[in-house]
Amino acid sequence: MKIRLIIAYLVCMALLSLFQSAKACDCQGSPPGNPACYECRDGEWQLKTGKECGQDSDCGNPDCYNCLSDCTCECDISVVSVTPDKNAACVGCDITFTAVTEHTSCVMEVLWSGGDPLQLGEGETFITNWNTAGLKAVTASVCDGYVFKNKTVTIVQVENITFNPLAICANAGCTSTASAQITPDTRTITWSIQGDNLGCNINSTTGIITAGNDNGTIIVRAADSELSDCYTEKTINIVNVAMAAIDRIPPGKSKDVIVIPSPDGDTINLEAVKTSGTTGSATVNPSSINAIAVVTVTGGDQSSEKDNLTLRAKIGNCVCVSERFTVCAHPTDFAFSYCIPIDDPIYYGLTAIYIWNSDSDDVSDLDKCKLKESFDGADGFTPPFYDIAAPTPTEYTMSDGNAGDDQGYLKSGVRNYIWGSAWWYQTFFYECNRCGHVEKLLESDTKFEVYEKQDDDWWIKTTVSGLPPSQNECSEDQDIIED
Repeated sequence: MKIRLIIAYLVCMALLSLFQSAKACDCQGSPPGNPACYECRDGEWQLKTGKECGQDSDCGNPDCYNCLSDCTCECDISVVSVTPDKNAACVGCDITFTAVTEHTSCVMEVLWSGGDPLQLGEGETFITNWNTAGLKAVTASVCDGYVFKNKTVTIVQVENITFNPLAICANAGCTSTASAQITPDTRTITWSIQGDNLGCNINSTTGIITAGNDNGTIIVRAADSELSDCYTEKTINIVNVAMAAIDRIPPGKSKDVIVIPSPDGDTINLEAVKTSGTTGSATVNPSSINAIAVVTVTGGDQSSEKDNLTLRAKIGNCVCVSERFTVCAHPTDFAFSYCIPIDDPIYYGLTAIYIWNSDSDDVSDLDKCKLKESFDGADGFTPPFYDIAAPTPTEYTMSDGNAGDDQGYLKSGVRNYIWGSAWWYQTFFYECNRCGHVEKLLESDTKFEVYEKQDDDWWIKTTVSGLPPSQNECSEDQDIIED
């Protein structure tokens, strides 16, 4: 039995050998190239495919490579397209690129390069980013770089915000213009304020910031108009410059004024400015500060009208202003000096002489100050006083430094020589025609008294009391003379 099986096997092998020999004979002649690269198929010599290209050559995926006649591998990959997941991105942000090849099974053969710093990759996708802005490209290549396709994307950077002026004053209408650098410069910026705007507004296109009335610091953002995550930010101070109020400064004299910028740190230029009228000036020292400071304001030319000067705190071309004030002199040290009999033939009475100084140390500066009086009532007027009324108020120019005030009673008003008295109440005040200030200087009483000095010898005594500086009084006695 075993012998029969062995004989059958040998017969089969012989028949197989004869069949292969017959098949080989279907291809005429020798292979056109290296015999190891060819096989006879369908009566023709044909190159082997894929990994079967030659005894020592492994081409890999037959969709991606051809086996040449010398048993070398030929790359046969075509890159159809390269697509990014976004056409623009910020500096430092990743972009994912995807390649498509003619045969989808060949995408793993794609080699990539791109990015800053340069990065390399392999396969269907490639992720990279750039640290600089502009138009950037990646390269997808196959066949050792002989076949490639580039793809360009836009890398965006927004930087370097500046303000003009560097800060603004906290009052409605004051503005600063923001600007920034964007790359590529063909793109546009959208402006905004982040967080608390302190009442400020910003034009989203022009970057013009308009201040409100609150002070502090705001955050200004410049962003790419299409890529909101591409932005830069910078703070700007909205400064409230508080300046102690000045109502008046005498010419040639100085007042210390505290100036408080909040927040501080920005350069603030100070000046006194005439806002109306024809005259008025003052100087400020120091004229530039950047933190809380006490400055000295010195009066110059006297103001032609009330409140026509102001302190201006300038930050760039933006202005904060103080309350308005006036440069003018006022009288000081108003006092009674002496009295003399009235120099008037139809009156009994006296003339009280008053003197004063100027807080500018020059009484001629009081040329717009008037010394005035008012009469606030009368009493007495018992006989022998008849037909009496309070005198007409008088005004005196104060630039001389003194004035004589007449207090008299008409001689014709004294009748019937009997004991009697009369008096009126008087107020002195001054008015400054530059600043409008009115101030009371004294209240006094003027008393007229008829008395008999000796038999049938009648006299009249005039007394003014309540005189400054220490409530002094003066009096004059005069003999009543019959007409």
